[in-house]
Amino acid sequence: GARVHLRDYVLGTGGSVAAGRALLEGVGSAVFGFPTLLAIAGRGGREALGGDVHVLFHVLRGSPSLLRRRVLRRQSPGVECPRHAV
Repeated sequence: GARVHLRDYVLGTGGSVAAGRALLEGVGSAVFGFPTLLAIAGRGGREALGGDVHVLFHVLRGSPSLLRRRVLRRQSPGVECPRHAV
């Protein structure tokens, strides 16, 4: 199996990353790190993963959907991100 870094842009509860890890480990891959752009404090994502979580920015408070819209706008300037699409 391959050794894998599993990335996520915004880490909240860690549910999406934990599900991805379960899928990858189910096919024989070894997940050895979780790099992420933003981690939202107080949501328990780092604790839930219990592994090598590497965070670039920590956010102390804020709406996860608002943060995702801001990240998407920076990635695609000029593209409108409607509230219900994120």
